[in-house]
Amino acid sequence: MSDPSISEIGLRYPEWQVEYTEALLEADPNKLPERLRAAEAAISKRLEFLVGESNHQEGQALKNALHTVEVLKDDGGAL
Repeated sequence: MSDPSISEIGLRYPEWQVEYTEALLEADPNKLPERLRAAEAAISKRLEFLVGESNHQEGQALKNALHTVEVLKDDGGAL
């Protein structure tokens, strides 16, 4: 039996968490920069969509995720 794909595991905010989770799980350092760019784009797009909305839980999750992506980019993918 194969592992479920990221999109099949029941993410709370799949609009952006698929790309974000794929970036966090990327083991290939050559692929990581592209995964981080995709995650950052998905997060930014969702943040723009939520402007003026009152979904504080998702907004905080987005801010936390964006911070994590920025740290990974600044560290070259190494924590």
